[in-house]
Amino acid sequence: MPNMKGRHFLIKAGSKLEDYYIGHACIMKNEEADKLLKPKYKNGKNYQEITKPIFEEVADKPDLLKKMYTDMHLWLPYDILLKADKMTMANSLELRVPFLDREVFKVSEQIPLKYIIHNYVTKYAFRVAANRTIPEEWSKRKKLGFLVPFKDWIREDKWYEKVKEMFEKDFVEEFFNKDELMHLLNEHKSGAWNNGRKIYTIYAFLIWYEIYFIKNEVPAKPAYV
Repeated sequence: MPNMKGRHFLIKAGSKLEDYYIGHACIMKNEEADKLLKPKYKNGKNYQEITKPIFEEVADKPDLLKKMYTDMHLWLPYDILLKADKMTMANSLELRVPFLDREVFKVSEQIPLKYIIHNYVTKYAFRVAANRTIPEEWSKRKKLGFLVPFKDWIREDKWYEKVKEMFEKDFVEEFFNKDELMHLLNEHKSGAWNNGRKIYTIYAFLIWYEIYFIKNEVPAKPAYV
């Protein structure tokens, strides 16, 4: 299919959940990664191999619960909680996640699906309960994370050039097809497609690799106050 709006919706609508879903942990499809990587690095696991044992544990459950279960075993421990823990400890802050309390989780397991999503309203039971004590505009508001507008920054010339400079370095050819990297970056800058998360992931890896393997530097320890 051409790279058009609605493409992913059509693919998902015609596929089994187990064939495409990896939730918030998804960066890019297997074929996209293969297009960017040099042949030497195309032999890793595809994401269906990673999610398969997780889906097998909830094979008899509805798709909604399968999605939640996958996020709980991939995105939570290996992404969002990991980052939250590192960022707070790096700034001498103590973080708590009250909705992951064991007793709260036991209650949430008993909530019927119709109260999880109701008439396209997510977290329905939680919002109704919250509305008893907080204003309606808060109980109905959209979820708000701690997002950094990287996708917008790299459409600005200053930051586009910074990423471009990294993508064009000699050592990058060890891992990636440079022409494909630049296509990804230029497609994003033109506004033709949102490749922000893909670009950020590759860019972060290259910064890490350059520091530890090219320059062989050990970053200074943060000064705690």
